[in-house]
Amino acid sequence: MLRRNVLIFHAAALGDFVLSWPLAMALGRLYPQSRIIYVTHGDKAALAGQLLGVEGSDVESGWSALFSDAGSLPVTCKKRLAGAQLIVSFAVEQNEKWAQNVKSIAGKAVEIISINPRPDESAGIHISQYILQQLHKSPVMQSAMKQMLLAIATIGVKNGYRGDDGVVLHPGSGTPRKCWPLDRFLQLAEKFKSDGLPVRIVLGEVERDRWPAGTIEKCRQIAPVILPASYLELLGELESASLFVGNDSGPGHLAAITGVPTLSLFGPTLPAVWQPLGPTAATLQADLTTLSVDIVYKMAVELLTAAKRKSSERTGGKNIKQRDED
Repeated sequence: MLRRNVLIFHAAALGDFVLSWPLAMALGRLYPQSRIIYVTHGDKAALAGQLLGVEGSDVESGWSALFSDAGSLPVTCKKRLAGAQLIVSFAVEQNEKWAQNVKSIAGKAVEIISINPRPDESAGIHISQYILQQLHKSPVMQSAMKQMLLAIATIGVKNGYRGDDGVVLHPGSGTPRKCWPLDRFLQLAEKFKSDGLPVRIVLGEVERDRWPAGTIEKCRQIAPVILPASYLELLGELESASLFVGNDSGPGHLAAITGVPTLSLFGPTLPAVWQPLGPTAATLQADLTTLSVDIVYKMAVELLTAAKRKSSERTGGKNIKQRDED
């Protein structure tokens, strides 16, 4: 069988998933004739397909059999494994049984690279550099990923800043202790509105499930509330934004890597380890219980001004609409 599949197993949350993209992009560069396939949750696979041009296979479509009995793996999954030339696993729960089952189908000659996606925060090394360190046995792969990181730091994955549709605020996070108080987000929204900037508030699945209806209604009294039903819908809201301000969370990573000027507020977690990747990504670490609206507002305005200046320089002083018309 012709081996042209590069499989990337990834089961973690959105933020960690986005941070794996530089390696996926590097693999696409190194294996241009191969199929780069993310084995992950369907919603994330669709997102990567839209932005990176890779394929996806829903991890819920039977891949869990690799942890027990490979014989019960669906035919489609077996074919993808049998045609694999390289397998990269970000699965924290990967074990010897998983590896044995993979090799029983893909063959012992298939190369398997295991990546630990959760660095020791005390080391203070960014996750992207931590992944690079784990590629030490493949200097070519390391070099390709470094090139992708440089490209992302320069233009993101969407060829730079293009948005002009106001400010997006994301006041949620998977962990309450990582959240700046909602009332301050709403005060920040009022400041932007007083500047003539439209504001919308994006809430994720966690907020929809945990927040009382009255809390969401409180947000609606200040600005339109968007409840994306999928990551692709979330992307649609983010990629048109002039600016994103949110907590340390998945939407912040997605906004930053697509080129949206992004200010992420960090409390207990370390920006040195988890800062979003992107051309205009900034972080502000503080005691979130005391962090003032004025400080966040000042930094956000400075970030937006710098992004507009950079965009103007790149387009020769024309805005996006003028450039497209030309």
